Amino acid sequence: MAIVASHRAQELAEQFDALVSEFESFTGGLSPAEWRMTAVNSPIWNLGEDERRAIASIACHVADCIHIHTTMLRDAADGKPLPVPGGTWTVEGVARWNAMMAERNAQVTQDRVRKLLLAKAAAALELIHGLTDEQLDRKLTDADREALGPFNPGLCTVGQIIQQMLLGHLEIHRSSFQATVGR
Repeated sequence: MAIVASHRAQELAEQFDALVSEFESFTGGLSPAEWRMTAVNSPIWNLGEDERRAIASIACHVADCIHIHTTMLRDAADGKPLPVPGGTWTVEGVARWNAMMAERNAQVTQDRVRKLLLAKAAAALELIHGLTDEQLDRKLTDADREALGPFNPGLCTVGQIIQQMLLGHLEIHRSSFQATVGR
């Protein structure tokens, strides 16, 4: 019997694809001065102090995190433990990693981010499109949820990884950028 991909997975893939397109369009339309602006916190995020990173490095971070979240999604869908870098995420640890990556990507270009974003999103979409209802409904373990620390506290299923991590992360940073540049 053939495994049939989930209708819900197709809807989530469409939502993700649309949000990636919106993010790409918004960041691609920023002026050079806006691209280098220090971002403010997202109005929909309340974990940690205001941003200290430039929009450029955050946009690169978003593309990189699609890969991290896709890897987590793949492992969770296969019933494996979440591969959480560092073992357990803490606010302080994530802030240190974000600062290190911001320094590394301080001079990243819009074109480079666009290419990264589209490549990482394509891999995520391929995975999402193939998920079954059974995979989407698979429960995360307590150990997985503890490893995520204070991030995504309501995360319980594989499907919610798509909603809260892939979609949610894009939305958090897009809203930060919109608040920063005033549109």
